[in-house]
Amino acid sequence: MPQDNTSKELTTGTRLQSGKYTIERVLGAGGFGITYYARHNTLGHYFAIKEFFISGYCVRNTWRKNVMLQGIDPEVYDKYLQKFIEEAQILAQLDHPNIVKIIDIFQENNTAYIVMPFVDGQTLQQLVEQKGRLDYETAVNYIAQLSDAVDYIHQRNILHRDIKPDNVIITPENNAILIDFGSAREFINDKTQQHTTIYTQGYAPLEQYAANSRKGSYSDIYSLGAVFYFTLSGEKPMDAATRMGETMPEPKALVSSIPDEANQTIMKAMSLKPEDRQQNIKEFMEDLLNKKRKIVSPSPKFQAPPKKETSSKTPIILFTILISVLIIGVGSYFGVKKWQADQQELTAYNNVISADNITDCDNYLTIYPDGKHRTDVQNLRDKLQQKKDEEERERIAQEQEKIAQQNQKVQDYYNMGYDAAKNGLYDLSLQYFQKAIDIDPNNAELFFGMGYVYAKQENLQQAMTYYNKTLQINPNHEYANLNLGVIIYYYTNDRQKGLEYINKAANLGNQDAQKWLQENSAALTSNYVNTIRGLLQAEEARDFSKIYSYFSPNMRRYYNLTNPDYYTLKNRYEYIWGITSNAQNYVQSIEKGSEDTYYLHTNYQYYSIKQQQTMSVNSVVCFVFDSTGKIVELYDLK
Repeated sequence: MPQDNTSKELTTGTRLQSGKYTIERVLGAGGFGITYYARHNTLGHYFAIKEFFISGYCVRNTWRKNVMLQGIDPEVYDKYLQKFIEEAQILAQLDHPNIVKIIDIFQENNTAYIVMPFVDGQTLQQLVEQKGRLDYETAVNYIAQLSDAVDYIHQRNILHRDIKPDNVIITPENNAILIDFGSAREFINDKTQQHTTIYTQGYAPLEQYAANSRKGSYSDIYSLGAVFYFTLSGEKPMDAATRMGETMPEPKALVSSIPDEANQTIMKAMSLKPEDRQQNIKEFMEDLLNKKRKIVSPSPKFQAPPKKETSSKTPIILFTILISVLIIGVGSYFGVKKWQADQQELTAYNNVISADNITDCDNYLTIYPDGKHRTDVQNLRDKLQQKKDEEERERIAQEQEKIAQQNQKVQDYYNMGYDAAKNGLYDLSLQYFQKAIDIDPNNAELFFGMGYVYAKQENLQQAMTYYNKTLQINPNHEYANLNLGVIIYYYTNDRQKGLEYINKAANLGNQDAQKWLQENSAALTSNYVNTIRGLLQAEEARDFSKIYSYFSPNMRRYYNLTNPDYYTLKNRYEYIWGITSNAQNYVQSIEKGSEDTYYLHTNYQYYSIKQQQTMSVNSVVCFVFDSTGKIVELYDLK
């Protein structure tokens, strides 16, 4: 019996493109191709290489690499092969972080290959099969990334047509990468077009079952909804054709903890009728986040100049007729010199007509102010100026539209960022704010949003970083000053700096900052009083290390308090410590004088600031504090 020497896949060790790549193993195979894991022999990097190979119609001899046909006309095969190459060339122009990038295309072995970076990770299908259904926040994070990628290709009139868990790679960094564009096609939204009938049961809408049918963004939205259904429930959705006669269970019926908005978004996306689904990705994400539109800090927009009606084209006299008329005039009425001058003007006019630009028209009108063709040249100049004005208006309008689209995109990401944060989806919220910052890096509100979310996550270092960036753009941002000041005050040792930010917010009229200062004023006073009492207790206990800690760094340097040793302090700075040495370790009263100044009273006659009378006390000591509660000056008021 003869041995079967035919197979499908290239064998391990096969070299492609003159030894540039070496096949190491098969990654997967589908209806129109086989994907290999290959090594770039010069760079040492690994890539995924997809080979055009129609299952059931292509084979190859194990001793050769060439693809052989069976049961398919060579002309039909060549047509599909050329289509594969053309579509790969279109997809090579795509550049999105959630779409696998095509970096090379070449033909070999009677077929074609596309080269892509190898994406490390596992498919969404494998992830759910191994770990079970995903939690809501994780699922929404993946769907949001995929939606952004799908929106990107839809804006370029490309349908993926095969979005399913097997075509989504989840990287170790939790990035969702959309792969396998072998079924992708260019499309005109909501128009009937001839596309091959490629579909995956459970994830393809009804319109993909027919070659001639209306297709649009809503077709991929059905597949996104189906993938979302699978990730939240762990169950493959019912096939669209089967649903014509049976009712598909809602995901919430399978898992009761699925939020209502997610359940409703999925069921709307998977409607059998295209018109009942979300019509674009923006609507899909708005439904998912249950988002109401609102306008926050819109960027300024330009007003386009009004368009003017253009005049009809003025006929230009044919060159040959002009020459005939000119020659007759010269022969009848003028001499040779006049004839030569008219010929020069005629040549200049002919050059103007040929050049067809404003500069040459202006030159003619300057040199020949009374020229025979002045009217024609002026009319031509007016026409060219109108055309230039229209082009400029069109350019401004296009630029204006581009700015408007960018502004709207920033606005959408901003709103979705806060909506996600309100729902506790902080990682997703940060992604939306970062996307907005990538478009508009000078928007203070976007950086404040990042700081706000990091503060919610209790990542205070990052929160301070983004609040500082907010203030670099807008130093008078009230809540950035307040939030940054509160974080510095409570979580760093620089209370004075924290109070500076809070006071600035209060001076800008921020009521929350004013309220904070009122509520904390008593606590600040209490801190100063406690410092004085603690100092006396430390002196009584002869704990000079603790005494040392109550003084500010500036005061330590001023008095050269570099060694908190008992004898050093006693011998060198007896005056400082002698001020309170007769206090008998008892504080009779502590009175607040001017701002950040306190008087310690111990049985000595002094004039009371508050009571406006002379009192008998032993001594009066003045303490001056900084805003952190450290003593910056100490002297006797005897």
